[in-house]
Order: sequence, then C-alpha cells, then structure tokens
Amino acid sequence: MADEQPQMNDTTDKMFYSPPLLHIEKNGSVTMSQRQKTLTFFDQSLLQSGSPWKIEKLKCILHYFQRISEDMPKGVLTFRRFALPNEWIPKWTGSQTPLCKIHMRKDQTIEDMHGFLQGGGVMNEGIVQEEIRFTISTEMLVSILLCEVMLPHECILLIGCEQFVSYSGYATTFKFKDNFIDKTPKDSWGRKLSHVVAMDAIYYMNPLDQYIFENMRRELIKAFTCFRIPKSMEKFMFGVATGNWGCGAFNGDKQLKGIIYQ
Repeated sequence: MADEQPQMNDTTDKMFYSPPLLHIEKNGSVTMSQRQKTLTFFDQSLLQSGSPWKIEKLKCILHYFQRISEDMPKGVLTFRRFALPNEWIPKWTGSQTPLCKIHMRKDQTIEDMHGFLQGGGVMNEGIVQEEIRFTISTEMLVSILLCEVMLPHECILLIGCEQFVSYSGYATTFKFKDNFIDKTPKDSWGRKLSHVVAMDAIYYMNPLDQYIFENMRRELIKAFTCFRIPKSMEKFMFGVATGNWGCGAFNGDKQLKGIIYQ
C-alpha cells in the first residue's frame, strides 16, 4: 500500500480535527509530525496506584515529555493499517520456495507483539517485551488511540518512532535507566528508518490446541501479512527481528513458531 499524504496540517503543527480512526478491514494510514503527536496524549490509567514497575514506566514517559519540552523533535511518524486480501494468501502446499534462513540469539530482545490490541498492557501493569518497546519508544503509544483491534489477516505498522529512553531489567525488575539518543537515519519524509509491525498471536489455554491445522494456518497467515515485502521494496534486502512471538504468557511453542516464521 502506497504512503498516503499526511492527515494533519504540517505548516502550523496544529491539529484542526481529530486524527482518523484506523478501522477493522480497512487499509489506511495516519501521518503526523512528532510535534503534532504530542497533542494526542494522555491515558490517566497509568497515573493510578500500582506496582513499582508501573512507576518506572511513568518515569520513562515523563522523561519523554521533558525531552520534547527542551528540544522538540522535527521528524514525522506514520501509523498504517493493512488487511491482507484473501486472494493474496499463498497456496503453500504447492510452493517450491525454500524456507528462509533464521539467525537465533539467546540474549533477550524486545521485538515481540502478542495481543490483538497493540501495546498490550503498557498503560496498566504489563511490562514485558511489547510493553517495554512501547515505553522506551514512547511515540508508539499513539497507535493505541488510532487503531481498532486486529483481525487474523491484519497488521499495524508503526513507522518512524524514536527511542527516547534506555532501561535495565525485565518484567518486575524493569527500571528507567537514562536518556537515549536515537541516531537512526531518516527517510525522505523525515521518518526514522524504524518499522515496527504489531502482530497478535493466539492465546492457548490448552497448549496442544496450537497444533490444530486451522490454528497453525491462522498464525501462518498472520506472519505472512506482517512479514511480506511490498513489490515496491523487493529490490531491497533486509531482515526481520522478532522475539518468541506468543511463546510466553500465550503458551506458544517456540519451535512451531520458528517454522511459521520461515
């Protein structure tokens, strides 16, 4: 899907109307300046009493506001919703394409999305992979405001979001650490060359259910929707970084997910 023109007035950095909601089953995108994005906050649920790690998340968000009050970023962000048409789903049983290579690392990373609402529990008690990513790249929180829940053949792309915070720990040991200067280069639109794809996995109360054919097919379609390369980008060679997608609290099988990735 081609980039759409910005939905906001970029000459004044003001919003003259609310940003459009990105609805289920409809392709669309919202592009705004980093300055305009600051007008879309804030969810008060994070201010309610709670755990120590909730306070650490709040420190990260307050640091973000301190940063932009001292030096407002001049970049651009795009939040895009994509629904894969049925006719684009490959006929995998007849495919002769070999599986792609996978490079696995044991050191922990935070590339993981698992729930059908992007951001997971970031505005409440959650603080694992997805929530950490949304906390340190604070601009991603805007997508929670813009996007309805995802269907199995849909994904949400968060393009150009900057990282403002470094951190230590994970889950209950998560802590705000320090300021972070994101030196990622920008594209011609002024967006950081950072593309994060929100993709939801199935929660398996009974882990054996993930080996049912329809469930495996659903996860395969979801992965294809998120990882497919648009024809306009096929000449570029780039990889995808992901964590153990849905293999923590959602009870997914890492080996099965690894095959689905390929």
